[in-house]
Amino acid sequence: MNNLYNGKEEIVRSREKEENSSKQTKIDADMHKINENKTVKDNGDALSEATTSTSMKESKVIPVLFKVEVPNDWDTEEAIKAIEIMRTSNTDKDIKIKSYSLDDLQVIADIIKKRLTKQIIKKFIKKIVKGIQPDTTENKPIQVSVLVPEQLTMKLTTQKEKIIKGSSHTIKCEISGIPKPNKIWWMKDGLERKGEDSASLVFDEFQPTDEGCYICYAKNAAGTSESDPLSLICLEKPTVLLHSEELQIIKGSNHIIKCSVSGKPIPNTLSWKKRINKDDTTVDLTEAKYAGGTVDSPSLTIKDFDMSDEGTYTCQAINEAGEGCSEDLLLLCIEKLALKLTTQKEKIIKGSSHTIECKISGIPKPNQIWWMKDNVKRKGRDLASLVFKEFQLSDEGCYICYATNAAGTSKSGELTLECIGW
Repeated sequence: MNNLYNGKEEIVRSREKEENSSKQTKIDADMHKINENKTVKDNGDALSEATTSTSMKESKVIPVLFKVEVPNDWDTEEAIKAIEIMRTSNTDKDIKIKSYSLDDLQVIADIIKKRLTKQIIKKFIKKIVKGIQPDTTENKPIQVSVLVPEQLTMKLTTQKEKIIKGSSHTIKCEISGIPKPNKIWWMKDGLERKGEDSASLVFDEFQPTDEGCYICYAKNAAGTSESDPLSLICLEKPTVLLHSEELQIIKGSNHIIKCSVSGKPIPNTLSWKKRINKDDTTVDLTEAKYAGGTVDSPSLTIKDFDMSDEGTYTCQAINEAGEGCSEDLLLLCIEKLALKLTTQKEKIIKGSSHTIECKISGIPKPNQIWWMKDNVKRKGRDLASLVFKEFQLSDEGCYICYATNAAGTSKSGELTLECIGW
């Protein structure tokens, strides 16, 4: 119950006595027992039965809610002051005003009586009405209802909810009963959540730490009530990570794209795509060329890698929370260089010019070329052609050409050059 005034508040000074005590106010007292929806009866109502269960020698305090409905044009603050005066100065031995609310002028009173009769209730209601409008020049209807406090009913819409990690979410407990609750709190896994005092529990960004069993509690004059438990489960979209030891794959080799997949629940679908020139194609995992690439074995093996396997690879996983996709992984096909000399032996006339050439093929092109003569590296330009302007006897020997690219180093066969005519 919001804005509840209690005995700790400053006592409002008593109003002056009515100048015209003969004025009558029309009292429309419609007394209901809300939880049974029955009219309170003289001496035989539920309140009477509740009080007679106590020994005649003992007094039993029963909280009763009086709901006061006044005309719309009345000054609510003045009415509140009048009730406060009644509460602080009340000498009634049977009924004491315990507290009241600004909302709808609801008054909770403690009934201190072995047997509650309609006459006692009417007497108390007249005091309320007289206190609210002592100086009224004309009769205005005031409706006062006597309500038996009822146990609050707590209802959550579901017993289990699945929430995607990072999303906003609200759970709400529907609370009904009279009077309204004066305290609301939530428990998660048996521990009270601090700072939560409304029937709605808001998560701005739901996290795995928010998972658990939630119960809403509320308290009113009839006691404390609780909702059924609600289990909240955090779902996480799949996270897919790809890793390759090499991005340039040697032609003819088997290559593994390592793939790790996580998510809650575990993804139930996994697929691969390859993009070439902005065109995506689905990798057909049923082909003999591939192995793995499934939920149970997410890493993908590409057998006998060749130029047709070049492209940008991505992996996509799907679970109940949604889908997740890896970053792009570009694989290129490379091949070792092939070096070929036209002959294995040549005779060159002394003093003549001569050129030997090595034909090199492979992808990518060589980034380094050099020649060896009798296992000693020749100094000079790194070219596939070796030029002798004036062949000399000292140029005789066994020549081999070497070249390097991303796939490694390759060499040609041996070429023997012999100097003649000297």
